[in-house]
Amino acid sequence: MTLTEYGKPLELRDVQKPSPPPGYALVEILACGLCFSDIKTIRGKMPYSGTLALPHVPGHEISGRVVEVNGPSRWAAGDRVVVYHLWGCHRCGACRRGDEHLCTDVVAWTGFTHTGGFQEYLAVPFEYLLSVPEEIPATVAPALT
Repeated sequence: MTLTEYGKPLELRDVQKPSPPPGYALVEILACGLCFSDIKTIRGKMPYSGTLALPHVPGHEISGRVVEVNGPSRWAAGDRVVVYHLWGCHRCGACRRGDEHLCTDVVAWTGFTHTGGFQEYLAVPFEYLLSVPEEIPATVAPALT
């Protein structure tokens, strides 16, 4: 589902299936939550709205299943995961002290300033995947993020 114009309903569009670069997994999205920050993004009411390139795929509360990995990893096809939505630079002071949520040079803010989970597949760096037990339904797992 794609945001094409602020304040308008999302549109169903075909998007290209991503190919995961080295160090990434391809995640098939099973469910994606919708919270008020997504609504604010869709309405154009976020601080980044003026610079966000449209069309945009929102959605940051992502639950999925790994379908492909590119490189050595603890992840394997079939693993259930949620996606942590803020991808830090690993270089700034905040990242080096373990405070990636305060990163000063964010690589991606999934669903907000970068492509999110209202689509079928997303390429995600290995370190931003978290395991989800099979007994937790895919529709409940996004709340874990």
